[in-house]
Amino acid sequence: MNYNPVIETNFSVVWEKADDENSLDTSVELNWKYIDKSTCRIDVELPDYEEGAYVDLEIKYHTTWTQDRMKEGGMRKILCIQDGGEQYNTYGANCCYYMKENTEGSYIPIYVKNGKGYVYISSYPISCTKLEGVEVAVKNVLRAPDYSLHLTNYTDYSRRISTDSIAQNGTLLKFDNTEFTTTVLENAGKVKSGNEVGIVDNVWKDGNYIYVSLESAVKPASFVYPNKIEVVKKEKVYKTQNYSDDEWVCGVSRNEGKILIDADIELKKMYAVRGGKVTKKVISADLTEKGYCLSLEDNFGIQIFAYPQEIELIYSQ
Repeated sequence: MNYNPVIETNFSVVWEKADDENSLDTSVELNWKYIDKSTCRIDVELPDYEEGAYVDLEIKYHTTWTQDRMKEGGMRKILCIQDGGEQYNTYGANCCYYMKENTEGSYIPIYVKNGKGYVYISSYPISCTKLEGVEVAVKNVLRAPDYSLHLTNYTDYSRRISTDSIAQNGTLLKFDNTEFTTTVLENAGKVKSGNEVGIVDNVWKDGNYIYVSLESAVKPASFVYPNKIEVVKKEKVYKTQNYSDDEWVCGVSRNEGKILIDADIELKKMYAVRGGKVTKKVISADLTEKGYCLSLEDNFGIQIFAYPQEIELIYSQ
């Protein structure tokens, strides 16, 4: 029996039975370890798949009382599942749920983003229970669905009008704060609905909502709920570090073929870097407190890479 996630709210993901096959044929790396007597962390990694996915896990466990039960007033045991809360959310409401105190086989999904995901499972009350006998196995990997992005379905009754989560002046949009919305709005450069396009000025979270301010007004009628909204990502811009000392000048080595660049880069299959008309092969990369130090094939003409020159990262196919 297949189940597919069909709806995401700001506190849950709703699954339904499905006849179509939604499984992924990809390798899964699975690890788990105890953090303390009552909590275990489970990590999954999809080394060959970087899109959104859910890993369906079968877990076994049991919980027991400790000698502190009477002192702490323990009445009932339960298991808490926290699905990567600090990784995907600022408020955590849609990543915590509960299961029975013991099981010889139950199933939980782990949301995987950029190839990685994790959960914490904890016996409650933490102060007087222990989590024991944890066993975990991968049962399936499912593609994350393509949800439609739209504004939150919100009505401001105090103003006696339906605002549909867009400011009357057309410069502020309001979305539900969900994993999906967070991912889609990452590095957003433009938002589009029909023929109407808005340039993104800023994106921020506040409680259960995500707000997007626009540089100029759009027609509210084009963006109102439930109209579908598309997001155009900003092109990622890389620069050397704005750092100078006796060894470095604006992120470029004074004497060697090396440059300093932000740690927020993808090293896998990186082949070369290009600045202006100069391209240099990358020989090695070492993580330092200033970011990555890239050793290049030589130091001829590498002054072109000095901050604030924009740099293109070139990857092998």
